[in-house]
Amino acid sequence: MRGAETTTLTSAAGLADEVSVVVIAPQAAIGPFATAYVTDANVWYASVAQMASVMISFGELPPLVVVGVGYPIGSLFNDDDARAEWGASRQRDLFAVTHDDVAPERRASGLSAPGGVGAGDFLAFLTEEVAPFVERSHPAHLTDRALVGASVGADFALYALLARPGAFQRVVAISPGVWPQLYDDLAVDWADSAAATGTDLFIAGGSLEENRRAVGDLMIERLQSIAPGKLRVSAHTFENETHASVWPAAYSRGLRTVYASGDSPAAS
Repeated sequence: MRGAETTTLTSAAGLADEVSVVVIAPQAAIGPFATAYVTDANVWYASVAQMASVMISFGELPPLVVVGVGYPIGSLFNDDDARAEWGASRQRDLFAVTHDDVAPERRASGLSAPGGVGAGDFLAFLTEEVAPFVERSHPAHLTDRALVGASVGADFALYALLARPGAFQRVVAISPGVWPQLYDDLAVDWADSAAATGTDLFIAGGSLEENRRAVGDLMIERLQSIAPGKLRVSAHTFENETHASVWPAAYSRGLRTVYASGDSPAAS
Protein backbone atom coordinates (compact mmCIF):
# COMPACT_ATOMS: atom_id res chain seq x y z
CA MET A 1 0.00 0.00 0.00
CA ARG A 2 1.30 3.47 -0.87
CA GLY A 3 2.68 5.23 2.20
CA ALA A 4 3.30 2.06 4.18
CA GLU A 5 6.75 0.90 5.22
CA THR A 6 7.24 -2.74 4.27
CA THR A 7 9.84 -5.08 5.76
CA THR A 8 10.38 -8.81 5.41
CA LEU A 9 10.90 -10.47 8.80
CA THR A 10 12.05 -14.04 9.21
CA SER A 11 10.59 -15.92 12.14
CA ALA A 12 12.53 -18.10 14.54
CA ALA A 13 11.11 -21.03 12.57
CA GLY A 14 12.76 -19.68 9.42
CA LEU A 15 9.58 -18.53 7.66
CA ALA A 16 9.55 -15.16 5.90
CA ASP A 17 6.59 -12.82 6.35
CA GLU A 18 6.03 -9.36 4.93
CA VAL A 19 5.20 -6.75 7.56
CA SER A 20 3.70 -3.44 6.43
CA VAL A 21 3.28 -0.49 8.81
CA VAL A 22 1.54 2.85 8.36
CA VAL A 23 0.97 5.50 11.03
CA ILE A 24 -2.34 7.28 10.50
CA ALA A 25 -2.48 10.36 12.71
CA PRO A 26 -2.82 14.14 12.43
CA GLN A 27 0.56 15.87 12.11
CA ALA A 28 0.18 17.50 15.51
CA ALA A 29 -0.75 14.27 17.27
CA ILE A 30 1.72 12.85 19.76
CA GLY A 31 2.01 9.09 20.24
CA PRO A 32 2.11 6.42 21.29
CA PHE A 33 -0.91 5.32 19.29
CA ALA A 34 -3.11 2.25 19.42
CA THR A 35 -1.99 -0.47 17.02
CA ALA A 36 -4.19 -2.66 14.81
CA TYR A 37 -2.68 -5.87 13.41
CA VAL A 38 -4.31 -7.17 10.22
CA THR A 39 -3.72 -10.82 9.31
CA ASP A 40 -3.92 -12.22 5.77
CA ALA A 41 -2.59 -8.84 4.69
CA ASN A 42 -2.20 -9.68 1.00
CA VAL A 43 -5.99 -9.54 0.79
CA TRP A 44 -7.13 -7.21 3.56
CA TYR A 45 -4.41 -4.77 4.60
CA ALA A 46 -4.79 -2.01 2.01
CA SER A 47 -8.57 -1.95 2.39
CA VAL A 48 -8.50 -1.87 6.18
CA ALA A 49 -5.79 0.80 6.30
CA GLN A 50 -7.61 3.02 3.79
CA MET A 51 -10.86 2.54 5.69
CA ALA A 52 -9.16 3.43 8.96
CA SER A 53 -7.62 6.52 7.38
CA VAL A 54 -11.00 7.86 6.29
CA MET A 55 -12.61 7.07 9.65
CA ILE A 56 -9.76 8.74 11.53
CA SER A 57 -10.13 11.86 9.38
CA PHE A 58 -13.82 12.01 10.36
CA GLY A 59 -13.01 11.52 14.04
CA GLU A 60 -14.60 8.06 14.18
CA LEU A 61 -11.38 6.32 15.23
CA PRO A 62 -8.35 7.42 17.25
CA PRO A 63 -4.98 7.77 15.51
CA LEU A 64 -3.67 4.30 14.71
CA VAL A 65 -0.60 2.38 13.70
CA VAL A 66 -1.98 -0.15 11.21
CA VAL A 67 0.18 -3.23 10.70
CA GLY A 68 -0.34 -5.86 8.02
CA VAL A 69 1.27 -9.29 8.23
CA GLY A 70 1.28 -11.16 4.93
CA TYR A 71 3.59 -12.90 2.49
CA PRO A 72 6.28 -11.69 0.04
CA ILE A 73 4.58 -13.07 -3.05
CA GLY A 74 3.32 -11.74 -6.38
CA SER A 75 -0.07 -10.31 -7.25
CA LEU A 76 -3.11 -12.38 -6.32
CA PHE A 77 -5.05 -10.91 -9.25
CA ASN A 78 -3.38 -12.71 -12.12
CA ASP A 79 -0.65 -15.00 -10.79
CA ASP A 80 -1.73 -18.58 -10.17
CA ASP A 81 1.58 -19.46 -8.51
CA ALA A 82 1.23 -16.54 -6.11
CA ARG A 83 -2.33 -17.56 -5.25
CA ALA A 84 -1.20 -21.12 -4.56
CA GLU A 85 1.63 -19.89 -2.31
CA TRP A 86 -0.73 -17.52 -0.53
CA GLY A 87 -3.23 -20.31 0.09
CA ALA A 88 -0.59 -22.65 1.49
CA SER A 89 0.94 -19.91 3.66
CA ARG A 90 -2.31 -18.76 5.26
CA GLN A 91 -3.30 -22.35 5.96
CA ARG A 92 0.06 -22.93 7.59
CA ASP A 93 -0.15 -19.80 9.75
CA LEU A 94 -3.80 -19.22 10.56
CA PHE A 95 -5.25 -22.68 11.18
CA ALA A 96 -5.39 -23.83 14.80
CA VAL A 97 -7.33 -27.05 14.21
CA THR A 98 -6.73 -30.13 12.11
CA HIS A 99 -8.14 -30.65 8.64
CA ASP A 100 -10.62 -33.25 9.89
CA ASP A 101 -12.03 -30.82 12.48
CA VAL A 102 -13.02 -28.23 9.88
CA ALA A 103 -16.59 -28.12 8.59
CA PRO A 104 -17.08 -30.40 5.52
CA GLU A 105 -18.13 -27.52 3.27
CA ARG A 106 -14.85 -25.72 3.96
CA ARG A 107 -12.83 -28.87 3.22
CA ALA A 108 -14.75 -29.32 -0.03
CA SER A 109 -14.11 -25.71 -1.03
CA GLY A 110 -10.35 -26.20 -0.89
CA LEU A 111 -9.94 -23.54 1.78
CA SER A 112 -8.26 -25.93 4.19
CA ALA A 113 -5.66 -28.62 3.82
CA PRO A 114 -4.26 -31.47 5.91
CA GLY A 115 -1.34 -30.45 8.07
CA GLY A 116 -2.16 -26.73 8.04
CA VAL A 117 -2.06 -26.26 11.80
CA GLY A 118 0.62 -23.66 12.50
CA ALA A 119 -1.32 -21.00 14.38
CA GLY A 120 0.74 -21.45 17.55
CA ASP A 121 4.00 -20.70 15.75
CA PHE A 122 2.46 -17.75 13.93
CA LEU A 123 1.00 -16.33 17.15
CA ALA A 124 4.42 -16.56 18.79
CA PHE A 125 5.96 -14.79 15.79
CA LEU A 126 3.31 -12.07 15.91
CA THR A 127 3.56 -11.37 19.63
CA GLU A 128 7.26 -12.03 20.26
CA GLU A 129 8.85 -10.76 17.06
CA VAL A 130 6.50 -8.61 14.94
CA ALA A 131 4.93 -6.57 17.76
CA PRO A 132 8.27 -5.75 19.46
CA PHE A 133 9.70 -4.74 16.06
CA VAL A 134 6.75 -2.41 15.42
CA GLU A 135 6.88 -0.96 18.94
CA ARG A 136 10.62 -0.28 18.71
CA SER A 137 10.42 1.46 15.36
CA HIS A 138 7.08 3.30 15.48
CA PRO A 139 5.01 5.28 18.03
CA ALA A 140 2.95 2.19 18.93
CA HIS A 141 1.26 1.76 22.31
CA LEU A 142 2.60 -1.28 24.16
CA THR A 143 -0.73 -2.17 25.79
CA ASP A 144 -3.28 -1.19 23.16
CA ARG A 145 -3.11 -3.81 20.42
CA ALA A 146 -6.02 -4.90 18.26
CA LEU A 147 -6.11 -8.06 16.15
CA VAL A 148 -8.29 -7.90 13.06
CA GLY A 149 -9.17 -10.83 10.81
CA ALA A 150 -11.78 -12.21 8.42
CA SER A 151 -12.66 -15.81 7.54
CA VAL A 152 -9.70 -17.99 8.56
CA GLY A 153 -8.13 -14.78 9.92
CA ALA A 154 -11.14 -14.51 12.25
CA ASP A 155 -10.55 -18.09 13.38
CA PHE A 156 -6.97 -17.12 14.15
CA ALA A 157 -8.07 -13.97 15.99
CA LEU A 158 -10.33 -16.00 18.29
CA TYR A 159 -7.58 -18.56 18.81
CA ALA A 160 -5.14 -15.75 19.72
CA LEU A 161 -7.65 -14.24 22.13
CA LEU A 162 -7.81 -17.54 24.03
CA ALA A 163 -4.23 -18.78 23.65
CA ARG A 164 -2.49 -15.53 24.66
CA PRO A 165 -4.77 -13.73 27.15
CA GLY A 166 -3.95 -10.04 27.29
CA ALA A 167 -1.75 -10.02 24.19
CA PHE A 168 -4.49 -8.16 22.30
CA GLN A 169 -6.89 -5.81 24.03
CA ARG A 170 -9.30 -5.53 21.09
CA VAL A 171 -10.33 -8.29 18.67
CA VAL A 172 -12.37 -8.03 15.46
CA ALA A 173 -13.44 -11.39 14.02
CA ILE A 174 -15.41 -11.35 10.76
CA SER A 175 -17.12 -14.59 9.68
CA PRO A 176 -15.27 -17.18 11.77
CA GLY A 177 -15.79 -20.78 10.72
CA VAL A 178 -14.27 -23.03 13.43
CA TRP A 179 -16.80 -24.44 15.87
CA PRO A 180 -16.06 -23.16 19.39
CA GLN A 181 -16.14 -26.66 20.90
CA LEU A 182 -12.75 -27.21 19.27
CA TYR A 183 -11.34 -24.41 21.42
CA ASP A 184 -12.79 -25.70 24.71
CA ASP A 185 -9.50 -26.52 26.43
CA LEU A 186 -8.09 -23.14 25.48
CA ALA A 187 -11.27 -21.41 26.64
CA VAL A 188 -11.10 -22.98 30.09
CA ASP A 189 -7.49 -21.89 30.55
CA TRP A 190 -8.35 -18.43 29.21
CA ALA A 191 -11.20 -18.08 31.71
CA ASP A 192 -8.77 -18.75 34.57
CA SER A 193 -6.35 -16.02 33.43
CA ALA A 194 -6.47 -12.60 35.04
CA ALA A 195 -5.01 -11.16 31.83
CA ALA A 196 -8.21 -12.05 29.97
CA THR A 197 -10.28 -9.40 31.75
CA GLY A 198 -11.55 -6.40 29.82
CA THR A 199 -10.91 -7.36 26.19
CA ASP A 200 -13.23 -5.81 23.60
CA LEU A 201 -14.49 -8.46 21.14
CA PHE A 202 -16.54 -7.82 18.00
CA ILE A 203 -17.88 -10.75 15.96
CA ALA A 204 -19.92 -10.31 12.79
CA GLY A 205 -21.12 -12.12 9.72
CA GLY A 206 -23.61 -11.93 6.89
CA SER A 207 -27.15 -13.26 7.09
CA LEU A 208 -26.49 -15.34 3.97
CA GLU A 209 -23.59 -17.24 5.57
CA GLU A 210 -25.72 -19.10 8.09
CA ASN A 211 -23.16 -21.58 9.41
CA ARG A 212 -20.59 -18.88 10.16
CA ARG A 213 -23.10 -16.73 12.00
CA ALA A 214 -23.96 -19.79 14.12
CA VAL A 215 -20.26 -20.21 14.89
CA GLY A 216 -19.99 -16.60 16.05
CA ASP A 217 -23.11 -16.83 18.21
CA LEU A 218 -21.93 -20.07 19.81
CA MET A 219 -18.48 -18.64 20.52
CA ILE A 220 -19.97 -15.63 22.30
CA GLU A 221 -22.35 -17.85 24.27
CA ARG A 222 -19.53 -20.19 25.27
CA LEU A 223 -17.14 -17.47 26.43
CA GLN A 224 -19.77 -15.57 28.34
CA SER A 225 -20.98 -18.75 30.06
CA ILE A 226 -17.55 -19.79 31.36
CA ALA A 227 -16.29 -16.31 32.19
CA PRO A 228 -19.16 -13.85 32.70
CA GLY A 229 -18.08 -10.24 32.47
CA LYS A 230 -14.52 -10.88 31.29
CA LEU A 231 -15.22 -9.70 27.74
CA ARG A 232 -16.95 -6.64 26.36
CA VAL A 233 -18.73 -8.38 23.49
CA SER A 234 -20.55 -6.92 20.51
CA ALA A 235 -22.03 -8.84 17.59
CA HIS A 236 -23.82 -7.92 14.40
CA THR A 237 -25.45 -9.72 11.48
CA PHE A 238 -25.40 -7.80 8.20
CA GLU A 239 -28.55 -8.53 6.23
CA ASN A 240 -28.33 -9.95 2.70
CA GLU A 241 -24.54 -10.21 2.81
CA THR A 242 -22.50 -13.27 1.89
CA HIS A 243 -19.06 -14.45 2.93
CA ALA A 244 -17.63 -12.58 -0.05
CA SER A 245 -19.54 -9.33 0.44
CA VAL A 246 -19.83 -8.78 4.20
CA TRP A 247 -16.32 -7.59 4.94
CA PRO A 248 -16.43 -3.81 4.09
CA ALA A 249 -19.28 -3.01 6.47
CA ALA A 250 -18.09 -5.55 9.01
CA TYR A 251 -14.54 -4.23 9.21
CA SER A 252 -15.67 -0.60 9.57
CA ARG A 253 -18.32 -1.47 12.18
CA GLY A 254 -15.85 -3.67 14.01
CA LEU A 255 -13.14 -1.02 14.22
CA ARG A 256 -15.60 1.63 15.35
CA THR A 257 -17.04 -0.71 17.98
CA VAL A 258 -13.83 -1.93 19.62
CA TYR A 259 -12.39 1.60 19.78
CA ALA A 260 -15.62 3.17 21.05
CA SER A 261 -14.47 2.96 24.67
CA GLY A 262 -11.49 5.20 23.87
CA ASP A 263 -8.78 4.20 26.35
CA SER A 264 -6.95 0.90 26.13
CA PRO A 265 -8.82 -1.78 28.09
CA ALA A 266 -5.50 -2.74 29.68
CA ALA A 267 -5.05 0.77 31.02
CA SER A 268 -8.59 1.24 32.30
